[in-house]
Formats: sequence, C-alpha cells, structure tokens
Amino acid sequence: MVYLQKKNTILNEFAVIPAGFNDIPRQVVFDELDSPNWTYHLPIAVDYVARISDEVYFTIGVGYELIHCGFTEGTDEFDVSINNSVVYNNFFEETQQSLFGGYNLELSTFVNLKNDFFMRFGYKYHANIANIAGSRIIAIDSVNNTSATSGHIWTGNYSEFSIVL
Repeated sequence: MVYLQKKNTILNEFAVIPAGFNDIPRQVVFDELDSPNWTYHLPIAVDYVARISDEVYFTIGVGYELIHCGFTEGTDEFDVSINNSVVYNNFFEETQQSLFGGYNLELSTFVNLKNDFFMRFGYKYHANIANIAGSRIIAIDSVNNTSATSGHIWTGNYSEFSIVL
C-alpha cells in the first residue's frame, strides 16, 4: 500500500504572568501562534490479511514512512521586559532535516457491509528516526527565580485512529 498524505500542524503557545509578579498590577498573557506547518507523508507498507469470517478480516502491517517537512531550519528568540527586567524569554531552535522517515505498525479490522462495501477500523503507530524540531527553551526571570527553564523536543511520533468506508 502506497499513498501520499498531507498533514497540517499549528503551534499555539501562550505565557501567563500573574498579577503582582515583578510589581505589575494585573495579569498579562502573551500569545504566540505560528503559521501552519505542512508535512508530506509517503507510507510504504506490507499488510498481512487474516480472514476471521465471511464478513470480518483482520490485518497487520509494517512499513516505512518517508516524510518531507516544510519547516525552515534556524532559530527564533524574543524577550518581554517589564520595568527593565526580562520576565519572559522564548528561544526556539529547529534542528530537523527536511527529508526523514520512520517506521509504522498498523492494525485494522475490515467488516463487509454487503455489496462489497467495507468498513475499516484502524490503528497506526509511527516512530520517527529523527526529531522534527529541536529544543524550545522558555524562561521566566526575576530577582528570586533566574533559572526557570523548560526544554521541549518534538519527536514527530504519533498514533492514528481511523474509520474508513
């Protein structure tokens, strides 16, 4: 089985700085919404089909999925200062390559609904070989807390559930 898929991912992040932090009178929310990121997937799979009855079939499949990622490599950083003190720092570094892949494991059940119409219930797990995005470090700095950081890695692994007629 070989087919081309196009997937869209939108990253939406926000930081909340509570009232009273660094002498600000009210809560402040910083919202960040990145543009849509498109990825193209070409899964190549080999399936084994087992007939359970005249109406029900079970399949197990293994394969490789080639992925092209539309991200641009590089870094992105911005700071937010209140009263000449950095209260929010966001640094993002993309380290992925544009063309990579991973392995798939698929399980599904086909039910014959009569007249050769089938309902397919499927599950797929994809494990990437390389990380899609590198590290995202978010820090909130103040007099009492100068090292609050958080690092994130987007592996690109995913689980997929599907119902197909």
